[in-house]
Amino acid sequence: MCSSPPTSIDKREGGAFKDELQDGKVQAFADTASSTLLKYVRAFPTIEALHPFYRELIDLGVDVDRLKVSLGRIQGIASTVSEIGRGKVKEIMKMRSQEEMMRAQREALGRMVSAVKRARDPLMVLSEAREFMRRLPEIDPKTPTVIIAGYPNVGKSSLTSALSTAKPEISTYPFTTKGVSVGVLEMGGRRVQVVDTPGMLDREPAERNEIERKASSALRNLPGVVLFLVDPTETCGYPIEMQLSLLQKLSEEFPQMRFFVVFTKSDMEEWTLPNVKEVKVDEERIAGWGVVSSTTREGIEELKRALSALLLDEP
Repeated sequence: MCSSPPTSIDKREGGAFKDELQDGKVQAFADTASSTLLKYVRAFPTIEALHPFYRELIDLGVDVDRLKVSLGRIQGIASTVSEIGRGKVKEIMKMRSQEEMMRAQREALGRMVSAVKRARDPLMVLSEAREFMRRLPEIDPKTPTVIIAGYPNVGKSSLTSALSTAKPEISTYPFTTKGVSVGVLEMGGRRVQVVDTPGMLDREPAERNEIERKASSALRNLPGVVLFLVDPTETCGYPIEMQLSLLQKLSEEFPQMRFFVVFTKSDMEEWTLPNVKEVKVDEERIAGWGVVSSTTREGIEELKRALSALLLDEP
């Protein structure tokens, strides 16, 4: 009696070997790789479901379109790996030669590994986006909010620190604040958010840099009162005329917002309060006026009471 050739597998005796070695490995790799890739996609928050403020910040930091393309590419690669696995398993199940099955297995694994390697770049984009999103401030759009805005180096971060729990970086150099920081101000058992925004210059929206666009995003998307700071000492490096011109531009650009104008650095000598008539903003848009010093805390408590009346309807 002549035995079967060594390269042939009998269905009865070799079936288990075929299932566990050739098609089993292919299916296991396909399932693991595709499910892992899809896990990254599903774990990522849906961009459209985020608050507009966060969407704009993410777009400034990582480019939303690039992020969406990367998510689509990863999902497509997961689908490709799954299809390769299913197709090769069907082929292997029909083969009788061990050599053919091994060759088909190597081919399937090679194609799937190549497909997975193509996911490297889009996965890097997701990793960068996730790290960026972790650093985003936690802002509740439903909580009353004070948005501090103005030219660079007029004292925004100092006032944020004096008013709230936030501890932003404070320096005498302009554009120290490059992101948005948030503090909490407790008023009669109720919470108010204090948002410190990067400095802005008196120029058209299209000419703003990435730092300034973060500030304008807060003004556009967060409800509340804008605490617009003016440095009458001009030690910030910018004439008061330019600062008041920015106030006018912002009031026109964001008609839904009310502005509380605060003159800072009152502890410094030799400065005069500008004439209110120089502020070319509709009086109905001006929620109030104040003079403060974050150094001596002059006017801080009065400002808190004024903000409490505006945001919490307290007397």
